[in-house]
Amino acid sequence: MLIKDTSPFRKPPLILLPEQVITLDAIRYSLDICDISYSRLKDNLYRFNFSNEKSKPSFPLLYSDVWTIIQHLTIFLKIVKTQFKITQDNPIYEPFEGLFEIRNAAQHIDETLTDILSKNNYSVYGNLSWYAQEKTDSKKGVITSLYSGSFSNKEEVKASATIPSRNFQDQLIEQIEFKGIVRPSHRNGLKKKRTLVMDKLMSSTQQLIEFFESQLISQFENHDVKEKHVSDLVINFLVDIQYSNEK
Repeated sequence: MLIKDTSPFRKPPLILLPEQVITLDAIRYSLDICDISYSRLKDNLYRFNFSNEKSKPSFPLLYSDVWTIIQHLTIFLKIVKTQFKITQDNPIYEPFEGLFEIRNAAQHIDETLTDILSKNNYSVYGNLSWYAQEKTDSKKGVITSLYSGSFSNKEEVKASATIPSRNFQDQLIEQIEFKGIVRPSHRNGLKKKRTLVMDKLMSSTQQLIEFFESQLISQFENHDVKEKHVSDLVINFLVDIQYSNEK
């Protein structure tokens, strides 16, 4: 879990101003969505390799969680940049190199379909690969690589596979890599590949949010923060629908 249950991001104190609270809410939602997507992605990658089900997770299902993480991590970092006044050249952004470019390329995919993708046999929604092992104490595993889109000659497909590090800690799925083509900086520029390692993105986000939490908590040291804002209201309306026989 990126944000702990006791985090001020989840339960902001009443002493905070409304604009501060809404910033914490935006961060909380963006990272909770990343958490859910990352957990579901790992579960489905494991099922893809080892499940005996007749219907295994589809490519779009796997890619939807990858792109959800990319989208909402981008939102999180943009909030950090705007609300906390942390400029783009700050070292905290280094672990997220390539994230903005890949996200922006997806936003403008209509401009890259012909020139970058179809003429060069690159996958339309990126190349996803990972290492999986059936049990945590396995001595062997499976490296899988997915190419999104159609092709006529598999020998010409431009796809790559992850290289497991073997230093993971009892993980069934690790080294989830997403490779995408980003837009050139000018019209006739060279295409660039970018690689995002989802595991590292999530661990770097964890470290970043823990840093922000410590900064917030230190500011509350001399204040009474027992009273908290209440979050996430549910409202249900009971209705009785009556149909008229009139035409």
